[in-house]
Amino acid sequence: MPSVCIWEALTTFEGALKRHITLILELERQIREFNRNKVSTRIGPLVDHLEQSVAELGELFNESKTRLIAAIEKLRTSAELIGLSSSILDDGLNRPLINDPTDSLILASLLDHANSNGSTEKNFLSENRRDFDEQAYPRAALQAANVKYFELASRLLEWRRSQTES
Repeated sequence: MPSVCIWEALTTFEGALKRHITLILELERQIREFNRNKVSTRIGPLVDHLEQSVAELGELFNESKTRLIAAIEKLRTSAELIGLSSSILDDGLNRPLINDPTDSLILASLLDHANSNGSTEKNFLSENRRDFDEQAYPRAALQAANVKYFELASRLLEWRRSQTES
């Protein structure tokens, strides 16, 4: 697995954290505003719902963080992490097959690793079909390097089961 994928996951998580905090702060601001209204009988239940929402958002975020850390830990102990070398950086940034710089580095990492490790088939799982499957150059490059692309984990698992059965 290209190590840049882990960085991308952490960056995505960081963005989600910022949006999460912004939402909670806005909900808390609204709660304070609603609590100033002492006239309407509907405010109490609404504030209760908003406070419950803030608590549930906190729990949801903590669940997401726990799952991300567990997934990274599982990868750390069970997957081969592909580091960034100067040649991967050069290929990914100066001769990109994909316009997105991060995805270009991921592709360059996969191709370098596949080409350096013989003819054994490699598998690559990414839901990013737009960059890895729907564009001709990345798809052809993965196929030429004997990298089988899967856009869904269920399809990868199904393929793996069929390989062990035959």
